[in-house]
Amino acid sequence: MKWYKFAAAEYQIKTIHLSDAEDLTYRRLLDMAYLSEKPIPLDVNLVARRVRIDQDIVEQVLSEFFERTEDGFRNRRVEEEVEAYKVIVDRNLRGAKAAAEKAAERAASGVKRRSPRTLKEPTRNLEGNLEGNLEGNQNKNKNISPLTPLPGGFDRFWSTWPKSPRKVGKGACIRTWIKNGMD
Repeated sequence: MKWYKFAAAEYQIKTIHLSDAEDLTYRRLLDMAYLSEKPIPLDVNLVARRVRIDQDIVEQVLSEFFERTEDGFRNRRVEEEVEAYKVIVDRNLRGAKAAAEKAAERAASGVKRRSPRTLKEPTRNLEGNLEGNLEGNQNKNKNISPLTPLPGGFDRFWSTWPKSPRKVGKGACIRTWIKNGMD
């Protein structure tokens, strides 16, 4: 796992009695367990070298927070989180595989996927008329052609609106202006 949930309050309750070195050791052991998604090795000397902490502190923390088994030191919480993570990863992989199969079926049958509507911002030509492609709203505003002048007052509104990074989407604004009958 590249990341894991950290319940700060729960951690603090369980570790309030630890010294700084023991607290650091426990966090590094948790990281080791989460990153490897395996039990911590039984070779305490090796583990101490990996977490860069004295062996006696590592032994103390392992005995308090981890259970010694035949295949290594285990932490119940870590194993639950890793299993939940694996379930999510498996579900996401199945979903991605199903989506890829569905796309392959569509491609094989020649059915094209419908693309989302695009709204290109209109521009003005030399005469000041609206020009551009209003693909998404052509059916709604059939009486407005690219050469139809903008509704009264819109130019004044748009020119008085202060220039800022938020001043975008003139085409959408025009459509809203028209839709709401703000002539």
